[in-house]
Amino acid sequence: MDAIFCHPMLNSLIRIGYGNEEQCTLIFLVYLDLIECKRWHSVKLCPVDKLKITLIIGYPNRMKELHYILPLSLNSAISMFEMQHLFAKLKEFFQSEKMLMAFVDHDSSIVYYSLSGELIMPEPPQSLDVENSIRHKWIMKKRKQVYINMTK
Repeated sequence: MDAIFCHPMLNSLIRIGYGNEEQCTLIFLVYLDLIECKRWHSVKLCPVDKLKITLIIGYPNRMKELHYILPLSLNSAISMFEMQHLFAKLKEFFQSEKMLMAFVDHDSSIVYYSLSGELIMPEPPQSLDVENSIRHKWIMKKRKQVYINMTK
């Protein structure tokens, strides 16, 4: 973990002043995760001085639209009202209908949540049940075939 703190990108974040050291570490960990693990393209840091936050922007792949990521600590207390207000303010700066919130835990694990300006209906449970029952029937058929072949 100490090698991470010697990384030139983290040092430049701290030197430029993208927040306090903890916030710089959060931004850096999400930045590394997007570049190294998720293989995003054109990942850049985008400070929003008016809101006193730093966003990370990038493309999940070359064919998808630009995504905006807000790194937060898992311990940060943010209400639904604050998220809605933040999203409305960010829409003034960026023309996007979605934003990702990256929650970073103390062990460096990161969970991404998608935030949009509207409620999105989930798929109806019926379609999921049909899909699961078809898969269940297929699995049972395969098991039966394996059992028959074992008893021969």
